[in-house]
Amino acid sequence: MWMTFERRWRDAVLSAMLPRSPTVPGYGDLDARVFWDRYPTVAPPLLKLGFRVAIWAVALWGFARHRASPTSISAADRGLLLADMAASRLYLVRQLAVVLKLIATMALFRDPQAREAADP
Repeated sequence: MWMTFERRWRDAVLSAMLPRSPTVPGYGDLDARVFWDRYPTVAPPLLKLGFRVAIWAVALWGFARHRASPTSISAADRGLLLADMAASRLYLVRQLAVVLKLIATMALFRDPQAREAADP
């Protein structure tokens, strides 16, 4: 069960992970309620744990670097935090970035309009 502040962090982080492109909407452009309603029952336990750890890792990195939560810093700064995670020397940190990208992609492409926009 996600706490309210964690849901805000989650949505801010995933919006930075998959921003809008010229042809495809970003995570922040979609209504992901159906995805998040089903997520607790269909996601494997290890993925749920890894995803929550990844959100908290971004949040802690944001607190350490900007003295602010993921929702309080700019989208550009959230993007830099994610880029730092993806380029980390530590394998575990890089894998947390992969988990974030996986969940953001699954949530985005559950939407038929996003799939249609991405199909050449």
